[in-house]
Amino acid sequence: NALKAISNHAANFSESSDASIIVSILPNITQVLSEAISEKDNDLIVSGIMVYDNLLESGADVNLTSLSPVMELVMNNLALNTDCELSIREVAMDFLENVTETKPSTLSQNAQMIQWMI
Repeated sequence: NALKAISNHAANFSESSDASIIVSILPNITQVLSEAISEKDNDLIVSGIMVYDNLLESGADVNLTSLSPVMELVMNNLALNTDCELSIREVAMDFLENVTETKPSTLSQNAQMIQWMI
């Protein structure tokens, strides 16, 4: 699967250009993540979230436009979903915690995100 390959690549960025290429396709990655959530494909869900986590940890320029949709998706469909497997909910919460630690200004730019995190 392409998303799993991107996730593996994102875990081992060798150049900042690698990160910028992945940042440019984040809307597509978010769409695939949304489909994985609908299909309850846990492996693909984790791979999609890991792409974002690895980008954040690499210091890549991931902006509010890129983060808002995936944060909403992860929060509403995974982190707050008590029907979701606990391990997936934990991955979702870890991602949201990573956002707050690496991009705190992203949260302050959107009141709805602050409300989700409280």
